[in-house]
Amino acid sequence: MQRQRAIIDLARTACRQLGRPFALSRLTDATIDTLQALIADGIIEEVEEGHSAKFSHDIFFEWSFLHSLKDEEDWIHAIREVGEPPVLGRVVELLSQLEFAKEENWQSHLTRIEASSLRSQWMRAWLLGPLSAADFDDHAMLFDRVVDADNYRLLEKVLVWFQAERTRPNDYILSHNEATKDFDRSEIIRYADALGWPSDFTMWQQMLGWLFARLDALPKTLVPQILPVFEVWQNALRGIPNGISERIVSQAFAWLTSIEVVQYPRRFSTDLGEWDNVGRREALSGLASRLRSLVISSAESYPNVVSDYLARFSTQERIHFEVYQEIIGFSATLALTHPQELAAFAETQLIKELPENKQNRLRRETQEHAKERERLRAKPESELTQLEQRMLDSSPSLGLIGSVSRWDWDHLAIDDSRGTYFPASPLREPFRSLFQHSAETALRLTRRLCNHAITAWRQLHRLDYDRRDTPISSEFAFPWATQIMWGGTREYLWGRGWWGPQVIKCALHALDSWAFDQVSAGAEPDEVIQSIVEGHESVAPLAIAVCIALEAQRISEATLPLVTNQRLWHADVQRWVNEHGSSQSMLIGFRATRSDRPHIEAVQKNIERSCRKMELRQLAQLFVLCGNDALREAAQIAIQNFPNDLPFEYEEQRESETYTRQLQETAGNWAEWGKLENYRSQKLPDEPSRQLVYLENPKSEEPKAVEAAQRHEQNMREMALFNWVTDTFENGAISARMTIDEAWETAKGIDHAQMFTQRDSGDISDMTRGAVAGAAAVAFCFPKESGDDFRSWAKDVLDRAFRTPEPDEDWFAGSIIPWHPLLFVAKALASQVSLESVNHEAAERLLALTAHPLDQVSREATKQCLACWDSDRRLAWLGLDLGLRLCIRQRPPRGSGGRSFDAQREQTERLEIAQNSIEAYLAASDYPELITPPAAWELAPQERMNWLAEEGDGIDQDDDGAEMVWQDPRHYWDWDSAREVLALIPIDKLMADAELRAKFLTLADSLLDWTLERMNPSWREGDPHGRNDRHTDLLQWIGQLSTTLAYVCTQIGEKEAVTRFLSRVYQLDDEECLSFLSGFVDIFICLAVLDADEVSPDAIAILDSALTRVLQDRTFERRSYREGEVYGYDLPRLIPSFMFVHVPKADMAARFANGEWSEIEVVLPLVDKFVKTAGWVPSVAEDYLTLVERAAEHYPPERFADQVIAIFEMEELTRAGWSNTTLPARIAVMVQNLSEKRQPLDIGLAQKMLRILDFLVDMGDRRSAALQLSETFKNIKRN
Repeated sequence: MQRQRAIIDLARTACRQLGRPFALSRLTDATIDTLQALIADGIIEEVEEGHSAKFSHDIFFEWSFLHSLKDEEDWIHAIREVGEPPVLGRVVELLSQLEFAKEENWQSHLTRIEASSLRSQWMRAWLLGPLSAADFDDHAMLFDRVVDADNYRLLEKVLVWFQAERTRPNDYILSHNEATKDFDRSEIIRYADALGWPSDFTMWQQMLGWLFARLDALPKTLVPQILPVFEVWQNALRGIPNGISERIVSQAFAWLTSIEVVQYPRRFSTDLGEWDNVGRREALSGLASRLRSLVISSAESYPNVVSDYLARFSTQERIHFEVYQEIIGFSATLALTHPQELAAFAETQLIKELPENKQNRLRRETQEHAKERERLRAKPESELTQLEQRMLDSSPSLGLIGSVSRWDWDHLAIDDSRGTYFPASPLREPFRSLFQHSAETALRLTRRLCNHAITAWRQLHRLDYDRRDTPISSEFAFPWATQIMWGGTREYLWGRGWWGPQVIKCALHALDSWAFDQVSAGAEPDEVIQSIVEGHESVAPLAIAVCIALEAQRISEATLPLVTNQRLWHADVQRWVNEHGSSQSMLIGFRATRSDRPHIEAVQKNIERSCRKMELRQLAQLFVLCGNDALREAAQIAIQNFPNDLPFEYEEQRESETYTRQLQETAGNWAEWGKLENYRSQKLPDEPSRQLVYLENPKSEEPKAVEAAQRHEQNMREMALFNWVTDTFENGAISARMTIDEAWETAKGIDHAQMFTQRDSGDISDMTRGAVAGAAAVAFCFPKESGDDFRSWAKDVLDRAFRTPEPDEDWFAGSIIPWHPLLFVAKALASQVSLESVNHEAAERLLALTAHPLDQVSREATKQCLACWDSDRRLAWLGLDLGLRLCIRQRPPRGSGGRSFDAQREQTERLEIAQNSIEAYLAASDYPELITPPAAWELAPQERMNWLAEEGDGIDQDDDGAEMVWQDPRHYWDWDSAREVLALIPIDKLMADAELRAKFLTLADSLLDWTLERMNPSWREGDPHGRNDRHTDLLQWIGQLSTTLAYVCTQIGEKEAVTRFLSRVYQLDDEECLSFLSGFVDIFICLAVLDADEVSPDAIAILDSALTRVLQDRTFERRSYREGEVYGYDLPRLIPSFMFVHVPKADMAARFANGEWSEIEVVLPLVDKFVKTAGWVPSVAEDYLTLVERAAEHYPPERFADQVIAIFEMEELTRAGWSNTTLPARIAVMVQNLSEKRQPLDIGLAQKMLRILDFLVDMGDRRSAALQLSETFKNIKRN
């Protein structure tokens, strides 16, 4: 008894100084007398002889304190008195087990804990303690009664807490194996917890046995809490068949199929049946996704369940794209366990109705619909049901029989509308995994897809009236069979990822990679080619076969049909051209993200194979020269016969004499490749023992061939000159492609007196004219690198180029012509203005070019005027004014339907406006006010369209009887052109000039006035139904104006910015206001925070003002419909902006985006405001955590703790959408990281962090449960 009392005394003493040795002076005399015996037994360790000691192990302390609590009349008070340290959690669990075995007071203690203000850990410990007791089953009825009460309120907590506290991190992931080599420490920890294992399998087995015994009686609302418990067991044992896993998988399959029936009904319905109370549809989708993952990931152990699941889709031609993506995401598993079923599933979902079948079906449905309408018409009206009456009242079903769209040609009855297969990659599933683990299945699936697509292609040629051509097939006599294959050059290029449906491109990419891997592994190239080609009805796989043959330099019977097919020669030449000039286009669509990196590397590897730079004709030469007599003679005969078997792709091409003559000439040239006498040899100078064999084609000496070769050489020189010019201006330095003297000599060789006036000459292209004009412009734009002779020549060229006439035929003002000569003339004129103190002629010409009818030239002239700001400010100012004046356009007279538009008249008016600006530039020295937009609306007689009236037939005359309505004005603001002008303005320079600053601000006022009036017309005030979504028409204009105002606001104070501009924007409704603020905030943060030398208080105040308005958006209202969800384009853009993570990486930034976060305190007031108001919204919390993770080295832990606690105090986070997110796990990792960096942890901060961990464990987070018992937190007291 004395020994037991001593141990209790020791426990109480140790609890006052947790984590530290306790002073012996605090012990009773009786305890001192027993101390040496306890030390001898190894229960106590003496730290400082005669002064201090400690328990040798936590288990002895726990056992001792348990007896201490048993001694207490009010153990809850005792826990509170010692500060509620987490280390006592196990003690309370043991106490709970003891009380549970007695059954008398266990429930009353639970009630007292719940009513107290203790930390939630003690409620968790008391509830979970019995589940690990050996005699739990003997008293389970008590536990059932308690947790089932109040609609299973406590059972929900038990399930959440059990999987959080009774789980340990996944050992496999923590071992840092190959699968986690690309992850950082925080990610590894998070994944190890997310895929955690049971901490005690015996305890878990007992718990799951208890759960299964009552599972059928539990409501479906508990499934989201039951599922994580199942997942933990499966994380560890999915690959090991066992009774519990079998029940888990079976139950998950039953739930999943039940959910899918109500979630994706055959006919539209909003009824979710027994799943109606589980949550919103999005929550139910998340639940189904996790169930699907659990079922499919168990495919190895329970293949029959997965087979049954995949079989459900065999008759469903269309399933939700997320379901498809999730199932296909398990291809690596399914390709090993269920390759046939996986291929069948993919085939069912990807192969769609053939065009002719679709036409027949539509025709049949139309006939049936007509018959049904006739039957209903014969039925008495009084007997018609409501549905039948509605059918009669509706328009007859005409269908679209016979119509063929661009969509049909692009997709060819292959469904890739889900976006899963763009951009194309050899790593797209299921093709990658099937080729790795079941090549025969993959080959069969690829063949089936390609054959279906080429069948659709053939049918479309019969159905499309605009492209009703008759394809000609190709015959290939392979050793294994003679194959008839369809398609032309475009279809051949499918095999290399050009053209064709995305699915087909991915399948063929994967086939290509597999084929080369097989050859590299030692497979015979002929056998690989047979596997690739056999059974195919399209020419698409031949591109892969040809590349295999080229890579292996294969001369055989299998490759002979390839090298002797003239159509393949044509197609492969195009492939070779594409490989040299367009191969990088295969990378379009990929992003520089971790997930896309493997795809980029795989595509790049395919591009870089040596065979890509070869062509089929090179292999044909090897056949012609080879030592195998049979193959050599067969190749020679076939190639020499090319002129007698022209490679028409369509029957209709035979009717074209021009095309036939072109084919005949090419065939005649290529026939010479098959003649042995045309080949020559010579010794290599450096290697006399070796000879070079080359073709000397006699056709190349004919006049036409010589002329063509000269023309080609000239074209190459002209192309090289234009590339040099483009390179030089893009990089702002003379291009290294050639020297400036070489460029001048090339340009002089091309130039002649009529170059810019003979537009109809076929000898010189528009690009060549641009190249010469560009070379001349270089002489003035880079004066230090050019001599006087060069500039003299250049001045003459530019004078002639300035007078370049536009073509007489119709053309589009918005055309993009990057080689237009006047683009380079404008650059040269600006340089002349800058180089010479007075050059009125250059300035006049530059202003005149601003009125050019081609928008691109006009805009370049405006840009160059503004580029003269430092050398001729008045020219820049008047150029800006002129550019804006030309944005005021005139509509045709009302009622004319556009027939009165006169392009010549408009151009005359533009020239008059430009002339006025030129005269103003020459005549005065002042700076006029900038033009402002005309009225946004005009009150005028209602427009009446009269298409039959003759021009000027009174349609624009006043109509006294016409109703006066608000409508678009005759003189209108062309905002599309105006936004391009605004983008050119050097706002920082302009705002630095006191006089011009005021005039520019007046323009900014008027632009905002006009925009707000267009968005929200004042004449509609008071009319709640008159709102028109006109702001969607203005989105690009709003984007540019908000950018311009962001630049302006960096140059003015907060009070002026808000009063003058922002306060007016704030008055718009949420959608309109955010459409403006999204662009403004994004650019303003870049300018005033990320790139600024110093962040000013005004910048923070402006952002605070904008944030205040954003937080008023209805999205941030609690208890709203679809609470916590963020929609649209603008708010998802604003949230990361206000968290300063919208720019992932910018090395040249001054802070944050360059990885330097030492000044994070500057913006924390904004972060604080956003988080403490809207941190409950998952999107806000995600971007907030991204900020904390990026700035972890400098983020104040105290701020983090306060902000996260503020989020949790908002409550109801699960309903707001926090379920099935990584937010709790990410917060837990940050708690761990920030705490480790601040050791020893300040007690106040530690208490806050512990409070956060309590919140997280209550949400089911596993990392937090472990952290509470870590050395950092286990001894932290609440007070």
